[in-house]
Amino acid sequence: MTMAIPRSGKAANDRTDAGGAETSRHEVTRVGRTSLRYRLIALVALGLALLIAERVTSISADRDDKLRAVRQHVLDLTDRGMGQYLETLSSVRSTLQVATLDAAAMLANPQACGRLERIVEMEPAIASLSIIGPDGIVACSSNPVARWLDLSDREYVQIALRGVFNISSVVRNMLSGNPSIMAAQPAVDDDGNVTAVVLARVELDLLFPLSIISELDLSAVVLMIDPRGTVITAYPDTKQLAGTDISAIPLVATMLGRSEGTTITTGPDRVRRIYGFRRLPGSNIRLAVGLDAARVMEPVNTATWRAATTFLAACALIFIGLWFAGERLVVRPVQMLAARFARFGRGETEASADPAPNIVELEPLIAAFGAMSRQLTQREMALRDANSRLSTLASLDPLTAVANRRAFDQKLEAHWNGKAPRIALLMIDVDNFKEFNDHYGHGEGDTCLRRIAASLGAAVRGSDLVARLGGEEFAVLMPGSDLTVAEEVATRLRFAVETLDIRHASAPGGRVTVSVGVAACWLDQGYTEADLLDAADKALYAAKHAGRNTVRSGNMVRTALDDTRPARSA
Repeated sequence: MTMAIPRSGKAANDRTDAGGAETSRHEVTRVGRTSLRYRLIALVALGLALLIAERVTSISADRDDKLRAVRQHVLDLTDRGMGQYLETLSSVRSTLQVATLDAAAMLANPQACGRLERIVEMEPAIASLSIIGPDGIVACSSNPVARWLDLSDREYVQIALRGVFNISSVVRNMLSGNPSIMAAQPAVDDDGNVTAVVLARVELDLLFPLSIISELDLSAVVLMIDPRGTVITAYPDTKQLAGTDISAIPLVATMLGRSEGTTITTGPDRVRRIYGFRRLPGSNIRLAVGLDAARVMEPVNTATWRAATTFLAACALIFIGLWFAGERLVVRPVQMLAARFARFGRGETEASADPAPNIVELEPLIAAFGAMSRQLTQREMALRDANSRLSTLASLDPLTAVANRRAFDQKLEAHWNGKAPRIALLMIDVDNFKEFNDHYGHGEGDTCLRRIAASLGAAVRGSDLVARLGGEEFAVLMPGSDLTVAEEVATRLRFAVETLDIRHASAPGGRVTVSVGVAACWLDQGYTEADLLDAADKALYAAKHAGRNTVRSGNMVRTALDDTRPARSA
């Protein structure tokens, strides 16, 4: 009995301490508490915010893709419009080449000049045809008024007398006032001397009928601009705009600054349009096709807003659905469980009439999100793999499996802007390859190119890049190399191809060989990529003219390409 008092006191103290600790824990628990409902709302809002951000990015990317497709469509319209131009120009040149066969005879016998009128009748694109002697005087012409005219001061005649086919800028016919171009084809004898020039006048209405454009798109606007920014012809406002100087508008400045491209700007009619433009081959004339930007972009903008509105409505429905689902599957079961704990805390140990909370109801939601995440991850990985394969295919030449021209240009630009102090370039051309194809067939020609590409790849250094630029032309980019090293590698490549011993019955040596042009420069001397390519290309020409199957080096000179040099033979 005497021991009961101290135990009772200790027990009371223990209960007091336990009660104090319980009170303290209860107070700590209440500090910063947040409702489970609000936590669910925050979680759903966070998930929807991430989903909205992803969807906004996707919609924006989709709009950009559609805009790129519209730009490409405009360029396609321009290309289709150029088809007639290219076809007619090819026909004109073929006619001129045929006429050169009789040019010397017509110069010797003016009575034979009547043939020109028959040729003009057979070729509708040619308005008139003339034979010009070496002195620049018109000796024969289908237009009698043009006979004995002195055209020796005309640039296109001077160029033709040097043995180069060329097309003049746009000129106005003195009689009709119609815009025309002159095509001059030299007649060359067996010794390589120019004996005459066959000159054709082609009116632009015949070379490029604007009715072709009207068949492409009813809303199309067409402009043909000369190098000075003057309207040569236009559709549909030909009479109002022809001869007008519109060089001050941004559209013309953009067109004259590039050979091709697209732009969204206002034209001469002050209507905002999407323009595609290209330089007509063989001239400095620009052809532009424009479509009304508001009309073209309306379906794109409508689709974008429709997608955004639909997605926001879906997000609202998802939020409401998750709210009710959270209340039913999470909040209510937890409240039921809390109520049971509360009753147990009050000492109510009897069985409750309330159903037991089924927390397992949350598992389908977790499983659904897990499955969704896995599917998205798998799709993303598959998309990345596909993009990687496409990127690899886009950088390789499908025939030879070496780098293509696109990859070569990218590497050249990267090395040019890189840290290497110097760079070298080899331009390689298969000798007499056209004759090889004609004799053995294109199948053997493809096999020949594959073997040469493999031989080049095996003979260069690991840091060098072998690329096929097109046809039978290859290039080797050598970052960090000087001219001496490049010449050694070029000689090794030439020998490696020669030792392949590919039979070539039409070649002088009886087997396939290559010619190599070499150029190198220091990158801190102000040269450009075009200078390096030009020097290597000129060195390749030198190797060709030196008899082929040889290596020649080029000097780095900062001059433009000589457009009057003769075309490279195979």
